[in-house]
Amino acid sequence: MNTKLVITAILLALFIELPISLYLFYWVLTQLHPDRLIWFLFIIYIPVVILTSILAKVISGDRD
Repeated sequence: MNTKLVITAILLALFIELPISLYLFYWVLTQLHPDRLIWFLFIIYIPVVILTSILAKVISGDRD
């Protein structure tokens, strides 16, 4: 397992890919004027995406 490669992939995902995708998702939601339930699900979605992204990168790093 190449630890530097896994850490680099995690940092790129957390600081480049995720903010862009979450901002685009937020922008679409603001344009649609959704109900409070949708906003609640969006807020719950953020930590779930972060955790699954980290776990996916670590697991894929273990296989290499």
